[in-house]
Amino acid sequence: REVDRGDWVGLSMEEIGAEPWAEWNASPDYREHNGEALADVAARVLAAKEELLEQSPWGSTTALTSHMWVTRSILADALGYDTKADTSKFESLDIPTASISVVEYPREGAPTVVYMGVKPGVLEASETDKAGIS
Repeated sequence: REVDRGDWVGLSMEEIGAEPWAEWNASPDYREHNGEALADVAARVLAAKEELLEQSPWGSTTALTSHMWVTRSILADALGYDTKADTSKFESLDIPTASISVVEYPREGAPTVVYMGVKPGVLEASETDKAGIS
């Protein structure tokens, strides 16, 4: 699952409203919609990423297919963003639908984001893709 959207399930962005959506993006512990906070998403995703990396032989290539907020959580962590106390930068990560991002994890030290949000064979993502609407 990508995100437990709580009371927002099935609602359009207009029905949710700009203010609650902005608050969810800016506040790591926003749960007024009876769903998952963005920091909760990141914690769950990063724990699963660590488990996947532990199960992957050193030096191997591991592919992960995911939705936008999962991808943003992994990239935010790799870029050194605070995924627990300040999730406000997550939304700024441009991750179009069906794009590819690559992160290299060394044995020691910080990961390297090789590229993010690349759509092979497509020169430019549409505004719908950039907004994560499919």
